[in-house]
Formats: sequence, C-alpha cells, structure tokens
Amino acid sequence: MKSSGNITSTAKPDRLLTTLQCLLELPTTDVAETLHQTAQFVTKALGVDKVDVFLYDAHSQSLVAKGTSITPMGNKEKALGLDILPLANGGRVVEVYQTGQPYKSGQTHLDPYELPGMKEDLGIKSEIAVPLDVDSHRQGVLFASSRHPESLTQQDLSFLEAVSHWVGVVIHRAELVEEQARKGRSRAENNLRHLAAIVSSSNDAILSKDLSGTVISWNEAAERQYGYSTQEMVGQPITRIFPPDRQQEFAQFMERIGRGEQINNYETIRVRKDGNQVPVSVTISPIKNSRGIIIGASTIARDISERIELEQQREAFVDLVTHELKNPLLVLQGNVQLAQRRLVRLLSQKEYLSEEHQRLLEDCILRLAQTQHPLRVQQRLIDDLLDLARIREGKMELYLALFDLIELVEKTIQEYQATYPNRLIIFDPPERDALLVSADLDRVQQVLDNYLTNALKFSLSSEPIRIGIAEEGAHVRIWVQDRGPGLTKEQQAHVWKRHYQVSSTPIQAGWRPGLGLGLYLCQKLIQQQQGSVGVESTPGEGATFWFTLPIHKG
Repeated sequence: MKSSGNITSTAKPDRLLTTLQCLLELPTTDVAETLHQTAQFVTKALGVDKVDVFLYDAHSQSLVAKGTSITPMGNKEKALGLDILPLANGGRVVEVYQTGQPYKSGQTHLDPYELPGMKEDLGIKSEIAVPLDVDSHRQGVLFASSRHPESLTQQDLSFLEAVSHWVGVVIHRAELVEEQARKGRSRAENNLRHLAAIVSSSNDAILSKDLSGTVISWNEAAERQYGYSTQEMVGQPITRIFPPDRQQEFAQFMERIGRGEQINNYETIRVRKDGNQVPVSVTISPIKNSRGIIIGASTIARDISERIELEQQREAFVDLVTHELKNPLLVLQGNVQLAQRRLVRLLSQKEYLSEEHQRLLEDCILRLAQTQHPLRVQQRLIDDLLDLARIREGKMELYLALFDLIELVEKTIQEYQATYPNRLIIFDPPERDALLVSADLDRVQQVLDNYLTNALKFSLSSEPIRIGIAEEGAHVRIWVQDRGPGLTKEQQAHVWKRHYQVSSTPIQAGWRPGLGLGLYLCQKLIQQQQGSVGVESTPGEGATFWFTLPIHKG
C-alpha cells in the first residue's frame, strides 16, 4: 500500500494515477475497510476536505456514508448527523443518486438546491458527486467536497468516476463472495440435516466417542442393537458393550485411530444389555476438528447374525451336496465306466460270441457312452455349486503344477470327440511341440470343458467347433470358436456375471439349461492364476471365448 506522503508529494495528475494504483492494491474481501481507505486516499489525491462513499439503505430510505475521510470536516459531518441523508430531504447527493447524472460545482455556497447543512454547517464551497453503480444497479454516490470555491476540475470529476467504477467492482465481488458463502452455509446446513436424518433412520448402529472412549452420540439403531437407550450410554465408556475377552480391542482401535487410520469391516463380538452376545462388523473412522486434530472416532456397527446363520446354512448345504449327491454320483459314474470297459473287453472276444450277442454288446456300450453325457452335466452342476460356495467363503484353493497345455487340449478334444462322435472338433495348434504353463491343471480343464460344452450346446450339430492356441508375448491364449447365434454387445458385457443366462438363445436337443455359474467361475479361476478371459462375437456369426495364462519361463 502506498503512503499518503508518496501521494501528496507529486503533481496532481500524477497523484490521481498513483491513487488509482493504490486503490487497486487494496484487499477486496473486507468491503468496510476498503471503503474507509478509499475515502482517505481520494481526499489526499484531490486535496479536498472530505470524501464520502454513500450507500443506499432501503430500511431507512437514506444514503448512509460507509466510508468518510478522517478530517475535521469529516468528523463534523458525523457529529451533525449529515453522514445520513434521507432521500426525502433532497440535496445534490440525493439528486445524483436518483438521476444517475454526475454533478460538479465551484459555488456550492450559492446553490439554492444544496442542503443548508452542507453549505452553512460544513462550509462546503466546491463539490463533486458521481453515481456509484454495482453490477449495473444504482447503489450509492461518491462525494468529494472542499471549503474553497472553484477548487475542483473536470479532470477531478473523471478521476472520481473511475474510483466509483472500481468501488462498484469491489462491492459486487464482495456480494458474490457473500452469496457463495450463504449458499455454502445453506448447503452445509442441509447436508447436516440430511446426515442427521440418515444417522437417525439407519439400520446400522452409529455412534461416536472421544479419545478416552466416552460415548458422545448413540442413534436409534444402536438402541435396538445393543438394548441400551441413548440416555444410558451417552457419557459412559464404550467398553461397556465389549465382552471381557475383547476389552483389549478398544486400545488397539484407538491406537490406529490416533495415527489417522480407518478400520474397515472388522468382525467381532459385542454384548447386549441383556447379556446376550451379538456378532457385528464395525467400521471406525477418526473425527477431526476444524484444525485437523483428531478428537474422537465414529463407529458404524452392523449386526451380522443373519449373515452368519446363512453361512452356516450354506456350509450345511455344501455338506449335503457333497455327501448326498456328489458321492453317489461319483459311484454311479465309476460303475458305468467299469461296465463299459468290461463290455468292451468282452466284445473283443468275438470268436466266442454270436452275431446277435455282438449286436447286444455294441448297443449296451453305446448306451453306456450316451449315459456319460447327462452324468457329466450333473457332475458339472454340482461342482459349480461347490465352487461358488468356496469362492464366497474365500476357500478356493489352487494346486499349481507344470504341465503341457497342448497335450491337455489334445486329450480334451479326444475325450469330447469320443463322447460326441457326430460332432466335428478342429484343433489349430501352435507351431511348437509343447507349451508349458504353471497352473492348476484340473481348473484349466474345468474352464476348457465349460467353453467346449457351451459351444456344443449353442451351435448346430452340423457346424464344427474350433479350438486354438496362440502365443501372445509372455502369455498364451486358448480359444474356442463356434458358429452359433452369437452374442450382442450387451450380452457380452453381462455374460461373466453370476447367474446370468442368455434366455433368448436356443440350445440343441439333448442339452439342458445350466445355472448361469459356469462363465462366472471360469473368470474367477483364470484371474486367480494371473490370466484373463474374454469373448468376441457378432450376432448371427457365432462366438469365440478365450482365456490366457502366463507361459512358464524355464
């Protein structure tokens, strides 16, 4: 900010320019202080006895001086009450406000339209008044006055108009800031009310405590979940609901909270007022004051009793599926395969069999082979259910081993070709004899089986199925291509989701719809082995499902 000495020690035109520069350097956030400083600077720049920044006050219907020179005339004006000019009293300042036209006079003491107080009490002989507009709306008047006649020029009038324009910009900016602040406060209040409503109506227990563990707030869900009313818990230690063998959790939690950490979905046990234990999943977050200092913690606790009960029921279901369905099915599959091998061996001794017996044996072998398909489908459905349960519980285990992927694909094609002799399966191998990967062979076989089964299920029996292997840098891609109805872009986006089925896609005779789990499980199994899955399809032109695995570096 420039000093008054710097302003008054220069020629008047230079003083006016210097004053404008000083005004531009004033802070624009504190309007009252800016208007006060403006009056002081302009007084010195013009060499007058007083400068006022009048703003209109709608309540009193008056022009009120919000910035006035600290000079003898300025002090006397306040003492006489001339810093408030009712519009009804008239005068040159009021006239300028009402007409919007600037006014300059060097003979104010002879002006019959000026207020007597201005002429006689303050002794004003020269004056300039210019309108003060804020965002194109009249807000007040900038008024400069002197005890000396003919002491103000047209240049002074232009200068005061420039100052008035700048003051209008400052006030408008302040109004915008205040409006934004008001909206911000309104939004904050609405957010607080919204948050309070959420906390109050939440089904989860929500509470807060200080760093010592004293409960500060306790919502209705906490009352229902733990049995204690708000009055019973506020002001009490939170460890009141901790079982004896979990009291140490509080110190462990608060140590992490003190470091600014958040505890997410921690499963533990709490004690209700009636003494019964309730399993909960808690999320605990630090509470900070306006200076960023941690002063407490908020807790959201969800009763997970139903989820645990469902998990127990799911485990019981898995046990049921394993012992009551899967094991008998395995026995049945084993017996069918054993009977098939024995009949094949018996048929090999044709010299001891009549033609009728040979035909009967061949028919039995064929029927046993056809039985393998529905048994395999049922086995896959049961395995999918078991895998889904393992994935949900995080118990899916992989047994990695080094094996030749080309050999696995060739063996799989041979088995499917034997099971479905009327279908043509074409293999496009890579240009090498072996391709080693470190993966779970059974799980890779499961993915390949799923892709092949889908291709057979959704394409005409007259159309071939192609399987290929291609190297892509450090990975190998295995793909299965059919000429079925294909998939739309939307179907491709959803096909990997659990239980998703393309209902409009027809399946071939002899096949049944699945559970919509196969591709979901394929994605999970391959991702756990650092691979990826995908599909490329055009409706009406078939689909190509693929997966990748890292190539063994050895």
